Amino acid sequence: MCDTSFSFGDAEKAIRRLRRLFTEKSTVEQREKNGKWDGSNCGPPGRRKVEPTFTRSWLGTYDAP
Repeated sequence: MCDTSFSFGDAEKAIRRLRRLFTEKSTVEQREKNGKWDGSNCGPPGRRKVEPTFTRSWLGTYDAP
């Protein structure tokens, strides 16, 4: 779903990241290039460094093709 890794002892960071997704303070932006996966990003809705192919949010509020 999103490029993320956490060290074994960093459960609090993982919990914060999941809470942000579940409350839609963060969305997942997916990019494709030539029809293939080209990366993803978790961040605040509407923050785009690179135009995503689609955006997904937990409750669907920010979903966009």
